[in-house]
Amino acid sequence: MRRWLEQQYHMDRNCSGMIYKTFLQQIAFLGEEGVPTLWRLVVQECQDREAGRRIFYVLSRRGLRCNEALARMAAYLLSRQKMGRAYIAFSDAGFLLSLPASSRASIPALLHSLTEENCQILLRRALQGTSLLQSAFRINAARSYLILRSYKGRHKSARHQQMDADMLMGLAESIEGFPVLEESYREIIEDRLEIDRIREVLRGLSSAEVEVVVKKEDTPCPLAFGLAALGAVGGERRERMKEMQRAVEKRRAVMDPETKSA
Repeated sequence: MRRWLEQQYHMDRNCSGMIYKTFLQQIAFLGEEGVPTLWRLVVQECQDREAGRRIFYVLSRRGLRCNEALARMAAYLLSRQKMGRAYIAFSDAGFLLSLPASSRASIPALLHSLTEENCQILLRRALQGTSLLQSAFRINAARSYLILRSYKGRHKSARHQQMDADMLMGLAESIEGFPVLEESYREIIEDRLEIDRIREVLRGLSSAEVEVVVKKEDTPCPLAFGLAALGAVGGERRERMKEMQRAVEKRRAVMDPETKSA
């Protein structure tokens, strides 16, 4: 496997060894079915007792854009179901959902409720009021000369342009089919989030070609390390990564007799 990685992706021996070790640890931690593939989503549930939260790590091999879309739709549906304030994070490895400990949400059921037919309208609703939509609207409004980048020969800062765009957006939302707002939604949903790829995943979930595997563990698995550390910065992030790595090594030592004896 390491030889294939080095030849296929032109990486050195250290990189191939790190990738191999990560997946070896993932299998030791959650088993072979705990490794996400194009046709398998892995949902790991953890309890953060100190924060009073249920943390779900949804591991996916579908890339950042698809993971962001799934996270935004899931958070929107959870808010509609009054499951409490949902916090999200996303990366190339998957996405994170953080819910109150009292929430009884079923993430697999939630994922299966997303369909090829409803995903576009759900994404549109999930984007309402977000900084992502506000930023796209500001750029498109400036391109359309609805807001000015400069006034009387003086350049307007991005902050002032955003203030102008926010006021204009308040008006645009009251006018059905406002072109600049429609283009902002289209740009995010079709170009940034690549809705055609999202529909492919949802078709797979609907037909059972894509399976959802659920695991419960107190410590984030190795492939969820990056997601678990997204909320921390600097030294705190390094310490959190080290703490999770120690937990994985301890777990692997208990499960692997050869490692334990070594």
